[in-house]
Amino acid sequence: MKNVTRMRLPRQGLAILSAAFVTIGFCLALAAPAQAAQDRIIDQAGLLTASEVAALETKADAISAKHDIDVLVLTVPSLGGKEPWQFSDDFYLEHEYGLGPDYSGTVFLISMEYRDFDIGAFGEPAMTAVSMGYGQSRIADLVVPNLTEGDYYGAFDRYLDLVDTFCAAQSRGNPYTTEHEYRTPGELGVRIAGGSGIGLLIGWGVTAGLRRTSKSVRPERSADRYVDGGLRLSVKQDTLVGSHVSRVAIPKYEPPRESYGMSSSSGSGYSTHSSSFSGGSSLGSSGTSSSHSPSGSSHTSGRF
Repeated sequence: MKNVTRMRLPRQGLAILSAAFVTIGFCLALAAPAQAAQDRIIDQAGLLTASEVAALETKADAISAKHDIDVLVLTVPSLGGKEPWQFSDDFYLEHEYGLGPDYSGTVFLISMEYRDFDIGAFGEPAMTAVSMGYGQSRIADLVVPNLTEGDYYGAFDRYLDLVDTFCAAQSRGNPYTTEHEYRTPGELGVRIAGGSGIGLLIGWGVTAGLRRTSKSVRPERSADRYVDGGLRLSVKQDTLVGSHVSRVAIPKYEPPRESYGMSSSSGSGYSTHSSSFSGGSSLGSSGTSSSHSPSGSSHTSGRF
């Protein structure tokens, strides 16, 4: 029979080893949601190339860090029977996105099954910067045309730029609202051109008035002073031998839609929804409890 020698660890060594395992487990638990939250461009519908995802991810990370607001883009093949706002709520909360004390963030969701989209804001900072009353529908007006044309990268890239601009205005204490509207550079150019046109009209009116009051100008009754040697006219005839008329239909002009925060009841084609997460424990429509939850969310949804 073999003699088996058993080595016993001192109690102090066991305590140190146990504490080490507990510490490692705790660190892994903290790292798991943080790692998941690093993916801010989630292209489950396969609409983007790998390089496009990488470029958008870099921009989204920078904007999120700049404003302490998680900025996400999510594409899916189907909503699985949910409303767009429900899907957005559940995804955001179940994957524990959000930055800052109120787990703030924004989500631009599109589903390809029925071409639905949703712009959602979570937590007070994001809900103020990209508000349901103005910011969400204004951004939708500017990015939905890209979606309609199939320019998904352009739509997402512009969305990120607009969220950055709207969050910057919020940081300055002057968020964009119906009283403080956001204007694109093109719209600002039109306003400047309009002001210049008014200035030209005023200048023309002043000049015309001065000409009328001038006493040194007299009309000439004949053209003799302007024609040296007299005026000679010749006659030439053209004969019409045939004609051809082409008719081209001119498409009806439809002005661009500008909802400026209106909901579907006002004819903008959008619907709105707001959620309140009582005590930071409710996960939207799923009912799963979690302590990682913002105070609420607001959404503007539609189709493209």
